Amino acid sequence: SNPLIFPDKPWETFNISAGSVIRTPEGLYKMFYTSYNPYEVPTKENYVCYAESIDGLNWTKPNLGFFNYQGSTQNNILFGGFDQTVTGRPISATASLEVQGVSIIYDVKETDPNKRYKMIFSQLVDYYGDTYGIFAAFSADGINWDRNTAFVHHGDHAETQHLLDAPDFGQYMITHKVVVLPGDNPGSLPDRRA
Repeated sequence: SNPLIFPDKPWETFNISAGSVIRTPEGLYKMFYTSYNPYEVPTKENYVCYAESIDGLNWTKPNLGFFNYQGSTQNNILFGGFDQTVTGRPISATASLEVQGVSIIYDVKETDPNKRYKMIFSQLVDYYGDTYGIFAAFSADGINWDRNTAFVHHGDHAETQHLLDAPDFGQYMITHKVVVLPGDNPGSLPDRRA
């Protein structure tokens, strides 16, 4: 009944969801989330958005100034589903331009400062016949992302996944939700470890 943030921007008309909150070594809280406006014409696009806080309770959505939303860059959008640089591949004409399931970690042990922030997200991609793909992106500051970097996994997963640091194993792990359609036998689905 008392949300930390709520949909108060035109690009958040339908919802805000599926994100991560990181506390930086400097003490700033950074929130990454997705938003969706199904009433947009013609795109009906999803967006990856940013908010920040000094106490974790009071959040601002700063104007980042680089994503063009309906003719203005005065918004907190990091990127959107229609941005083909996300996947490096054209979006399917039948896809709903979805970017979903943003999960981010801040990697203190990363030696490359340009990869300190690590993000995964899913997006519908034409290359795999309108199935979702999970992609990785990297950033030095959590604002400017190198999104044309790594395709991680494809398959029948959906809008929720989590990126985890597994230092005991010397690697990163991804967990994600799998879509089970009517008639599928969940016990017979193949192992799709990324």
